[in-house]
Amino acid sequence: MRLIIFSLFFVSAVFAMDLDIDSLAEKVVQEKNTNKKEQFLEQLKIKLAKANNEAKELAAAVIREKRKLPLAVFKEKKSE
Repeated sequence: MRLIIFSLFFVSAVFAMDLDIDSLAEKVVQEKNTNKKEQFLEQLKIKLAKANNEAKELAAAVIREKRKLPLAVFKEKKSE
């Protein structure tokens, strides 16, 4: 249950970040001043690195939780 809630929260956060990353990418493309363009590129690199780290953390959390799941379905033996 906690994993589902965490996953939903993370997905919504990623979509919010994605919009911010898209707007920064547009600013980089549209900017004519090279100094400002470099500043926007640095901001974009930082945000992409953060998003990448969060995605890695989520993947690691999913793998850890998946390892806790049983490999085979438990079947109760019938007593005769």
